[in-house]
Amino acid sequence: MTEPNPSQPSQRERLREFVRKSRAVQIIIAGYLVSSVGFGLYMSGSALYFVQSVGLSARQVGIGLAVAGGAGILLAVPIGQLSDRFGARNITLWLTGAQVALLIGATQVRAFGGFLIVIVLLGIAESGANVSRGALVASVVDRGDRVRLNAITRSLFNIGFMTGVALAGIAIGVGTRSAYLWVIVGNALTTTFGLVLYLFFPKGTVRPRRRRRWGLPQGLRDLPFLAVAQVSKLTSISDSLITVGIPLWIVAHTQAPPALAAWLIIINTAIVAVLQTTAARPSETLRGASRSLVASFALLVVACIVLSTTSALGPVWVIAGLVVVFLLLTGGEMLGSAASWAMRYELAPADAQGEYGGVSALGAIVPTALGPLLVTQLPDRAGGPGWLVLAAVFVVGLVLAVPVVRWAEKSRPWLQPPTTGSGG
Repeated sequence: MTEPNPSQPSQRERLREFVRKSRAVQIIIAGYLVSSVGFGLYMSGSALYFVQSVGLSARQVGIGLAVAGGAGILLAVPIGQLSDRFGARNITLWLTGAQVALLIGATQVRAFGGFLIVIVLLGIAESGANVSRGALVASVVDRGDRVRLNAITRSLFNIGFMTGVALAGIAIGVGTRSAYLWVIVGNALTTTFGLVLYLFFPKGTVRPRRRRRWGLPQGLRDLPFLAVAQVSKLTSISDSLITVGIPLWIVAHTQAPPALAAWLIIINTAIVAVLQTTAARPSETLRGASRSLVASFALLVVACIVLSTTSALGPVWVIAGLVVVFLLLTGGEMLGSAASWAMRYELAPADAQGEYGGVSALGAIVPTALGPLLVTQLPDRAGGPGWLVLAAVFVVGLVLAVPVVRWAEKSRPWLQPPTTGSGG
């Protein structure tokens, strides 16, 4: 094994130096951190605001959120195309400004019709801003450092998110309309701060891409990329497992204390905040990302198998078993996220990062639509063996991971080794 050359800076040192030198990267990192506080505040308290303060039913809020999520995913590709055509910086500014306006509008909602309009438009703006920010990352960071930067922003996002959750807990504890309004206003304020940050994003850093003909987007005709997006995003079903499936499982099917679910989520968040950058290192190359995706699916399979046994464990052992499950899920989550980032950037043409970011977001349709259903209905109907069915879903992803990535890699001319032709 070759020893590292002490005269050569490590990858971490190179990225740290790049962050210090690049105002654009500093703005991206600061923007993610600030917005995450508001997002945690909003996600934890907004549903209660609309139910307790506005007077909507839980069913109406659920319908609105579902429609908003679907609209955001479906419009991700057109918004990505706009980012390529007019510049990711410009689209990010417009969408961030739209979020501020819509959050202010949310404080004036009085009925379901107004709520539905605001929440759907807000879902589109949030999803679109995520796509355009991804294009910003591609524009200011070299290929080898994009995954690392995404890992850093995700670590900081988790820290900010938990801060927002804690602040929302205070508002929920007070329980007045004014306290609930601050959940919305707080998100509007942090989003406004992010908007101001992006105003200082160097204009020359992102140039509008060459014009493309409208029609069926190139990314939607790219079957290998679509296959990679669908397979790689299957690992995000773990999000539904962590936040929905296991908490319900703990309460209904195990002897573990119900409060354990909250502590396990806190542990998961803390581990991701500390170790995501480390977990992302193998995914700095496409081949490494392929291996990380396989490892992610393998960890998720083992987690489901262990989880299937926990209903039969006593009060002490069930806690130990669930901790092991969460550690496995967290490892799978971190590796899967990093692999997905790498594939989203490496497999996308340089002049269509926005469009392909939107196509990559389409991979979230299955986990978003079916994830909550799978993690609630399977164990509810079948008990422990229901988790084995979910394990089988992850096995399918494990089997497909390497073939679909190789298929996509072979279809990318820029990823092929240069050929030396013999004269003749």
